Amino acid sequence: MDKIPLFEQIIDELVTDKFAVVDSFFTDEELVLFRENLLQKFENQTFKKASIGTGTSKQIIEDIRGDYILWIDETQSCPTEQLFFSKVNTFINYLNSTCYVGVNETEFFYALYPEGSFYKTHYDNFKTQNSRKFTFLVYLNQHWQPEHQGELVVYAPEKAITITPTFGKVVIFDSTALPHEVLPTTHKRLSITGWLKG
Repeated sequence: MDKIPLFEQIIDELVTDKFAVVDSFFTDEELVLFRENLLQKFENQTFKKASIGTGTSKQIIEDIRGDYILWIDETQSCPTEQLFFSKVNTFINYLNSTCYVGVNETEFFYALYPEGSFYKTHYDNFKTQNSRKFTFLVYLNQHWQPEHQGELVVYAPEKAITITPTFGKVVIFDSTALPHEVLPTTHKRLSITGWLKG
């Protein structure tokens, strides 16, 4: 398999730091389509308040998590979503072929954080389920300014990494090893969020 420099960069950062941040995973044209699709679906009132926990223990607790989400089913995805999954799956195939991580499933949703909302520190894997190998985020916030806040903070073993959710930024990290949080946002904050599972 021919080496893909962007994917090699991501893998190198994951091996070294358990997280990676890149700005050129998707094209600007693709990102605009993703953003428009998210906003259209939100206007159609298909989003739901996000919960915490799993199964029968799911709860909506706004003091912990304040975003609205809409799950994306790859098997029923629209052409815009198919663009997204095509690139993600290309990366997964490369990751599996070069690193043998055994990713065989994905789980993604649109996320919208209203002004003033946040998500307190948490791990992405549940105590009773650990199938999530990597968290994958792409931010869809055009013209994001420092005063909008809403940063992602990833708590690595020796340092905290603060990541501004600027348009097109992709963040990938170890779902099991790294707790993280979304700081309060002063502006509507958009992303596609999910997991590479195995």
